[in-house]
Amino acid sequence: PLDVQGAQDKYTFQASDRTHVPACQTCLFRPRCTGVPWQYLAIHGSEELVAVTPDTLAILDPLGRAVVDALRPAVERLVLSPWQATVTADPRQQRWEWHLRHPAGHGAVVVVQALGANKPLGLMEIAVGPQVRMLAAPEPAADPELLHALLEQIATGLALPFTPPPLVDWRFWQQGHAWLRRVERALLEATTEPVRAQLGTMQRLNHGCLALHPPLQPTCVVVLMPVGTAQQVAVQAPDLPEDADRSVWRSWSKLLGEVLRAHRV
Repeated sequence: PLDVQGAQDKYTFQASDRTHVPACQTCLFRPRCTGVPWQYLAIHGSEELVAVTPDTLAILDPLGRAVVDALRPAVERLVLSPWQATVTADPRQQRWEWHLRHPAGHGAVVVVQALGANKPLGLMEIAVGPQVRMLAAPEPAADPELLHALLEQIATGLALPFTPPPLVDWRFWQQGHAWLRRVERALLEATTEPVRAQLGTMQRLNHGCLALHPPLQPTCVVVLMPVGTAQQVAVQAPDLPEDADRSVWRSWSKLLGEVLRAHRV
């Protein structure tokens, strides 16, 4: 076993020779910055240090990669009552994420991220600003009108343009979500072990998405995700190399279709 006796938290250790100066108090990076090294201050002083404000950050970070820091003051001012919200900040993924629950039982996930960050699967794009986008995934039974009011409140609080998607888009997304749950049940109920082995493994992902891992070469993942259009569900699969044997993939697709039809999906 690993002996951790005497181990120290590296962030606490790194902060032990640093301190915050008066300019730090209004800096956007203050919540996650350990301060200025004492040795630097002993040589140069603190007079030249200035806070990073929202205006200066917009100039220094035109791609919006510091979205967590840029939006922190606005996020902390948001009041979403009666919704209960669990809010997380992820600087590495360049996003804020809300898990929301209404007293009546409705729920949703809302993500605000930098435009250049990878979009999470299974979320609908709700609003786009100069540097950030807002996406959302309602639960299948969520009330679209309550969601519209909630999303408008978040977008307005973060100074994002908000044009509510048509209610029919939410219903398409919810129908796609329900369809994927039927797909999941059908694959779990595939009648024989050989059939299950041929289809491969299945994995439920975030935001209502479903991943299939076929036992084929080259190894890849096929993702089914709900979308807010009449199509209801989109399929994401990597492009196969030119030398790949496409016949085995056609056979796999045919078997998948037979299983779904047999279970009336």
